[in-house]
Amino acid sequence: MSLKLAKSIAWLFYFSAIFSTHIIFAQTNCPTCSPTISRSLTAGGTINNPSGINVNVNDDGSSIVGFSGGPGVYAWTTNATVTLKGVIVNSGVNMTLGIRNDGNREAFIIRGFSPTDRGCIIVRDNAVLDLAWISTMENVDICVEGNGKIVFDSDDTGAGNRPPRNTYTFDGVVLNLSPEAEIQIGNANINLPGAGLVINTPVETEICGPDFTPAIPGGSGNFTWTNRAQLSEICKLLSLSILPVEYLYFKSTFLAQERAVRLNWATAKEWENSHFEIERAVNGVRSWEKIGEVKGAGWSEMPVEYFFTDEQLPLTGGNIFYRLRQVDFNGDFAYSEVVSARVPSMQFTQGVWRVFPNPTNGNAFRIELLDPKRYNGETLTANLITPLAGKKPLGGNTTQAIGEEVLGLVNVHGKGVYILEITWGNRVEHIKVLKQ
Repeated sequence: MSLKLAKSIAWLFYFSAIFSTHIIFAQTNCPTCSPTISRSLTAGGTINNPSGINVNVNDDGSSIVGFSGGPGVYAWTTNATVTLKGVIVNSGVNMTLGIRNDGNREAFIIRGFSPTDRGCIIVRDNAVLDLAWISTMENVDICVEGNGKIVFDSDDTGAGNRPPRNTYTFDGVVLNLSPEAEIQIGNANINLPGAGLVINTPVETEICGPDFTPAIPGGSGNFTWTNRAQLSEICKLLSLSILPVEYLYFKSTFLAQERAVRLNWATAKEWENSHFEIERAVNGVRSWEKIGEVKGAGWSEMPVEYFFTDEQLPLTGGNIFYRLRQVDFNGDFAYSEVVSARVPSMQFTQGVWRVFPNPTNGNAFRIELLDPKRYNGETLTANLITPLAGKKPLGGNTTQAIGEEVLGLVNVHGKGVYILEITWGNRVEHIKVLKQ
């Protein structure tokens, strides 16, 4: 199945791993998870008046707490952060995990000890788990069975200039959903560091994008909403699962004859892809500069090929690194992998070329070869370094064409000292030009 989504809503979420949500359409089996602490609850409690409970757990974070009994609505609230390895909510139990005070700390941290020694959250058929305050889940398998429901909706919507306390962190979390399982995302700021979130679901979700006008309230696939704000949050989460482009390849090739680097890349699919910005770094990947831009296809279900040629290579050569900054129509961006090319340094020459008249009054300017032994017909490229505008690439590749361009530029920029840079093969020569 394919996920039909579009990133048409600005993201609220902050995250350190770009596109760290993935949705896989497959039926999965929930992991085995057994409670170390079991609480049998008596019937009682309503949504407006839940029955309060408290559980004493191990300080080392190893407790897996199971709730059964009921039916009813219950709330486990705490004054300080509680760390667990797991929570199991059995059928008939509607459990809220929250906090009593007004602090900025997590109410609950549910985490495994490692990516292989994982924690668990199990919501059985006809059970509900509501995480109602700042919560962190790390190295955890979440399983929502049957008609179970999991809710991420903070009680705190913010007051005055204070932001709401509604951060939900998923790091190395796998969320497994049955066909009838339900997810509700309300007042939630989703943080996806590190290994992020993987959602396994056997049903398709069609709610986000210009072609869909979902009902309010409504539902699609595993997701339900009661108002437009909740629908917006769901779309933001789902949008993270859609890579703006799927790359087939990204390659760099050094062209010795032209002394240029050719970049070639192709996409398999594109969603709302505005353009690619080409960035370059020299002899390291700490300092990047934009050197060009290529328009994207926008939307495409077919392979699209792109290319860009970097003709302004540094004279000193070295290891040249390139990456693509892919930008969506809404301004969101993501980086490609990094590729590189080894570029030889230029040999600086003197006396191979001469220019005349020099100084020039702007009426005439020519370039002449003085030393034919050191020029074997290689392609010429040239730059004019101007007093105010800096380096200006020249489009000509013959001495006549380059001379005409130089004459035009010095007449525009006026009197002063210019540097004409001529390159061919692996050689470069700088010639001082005076405009009177």
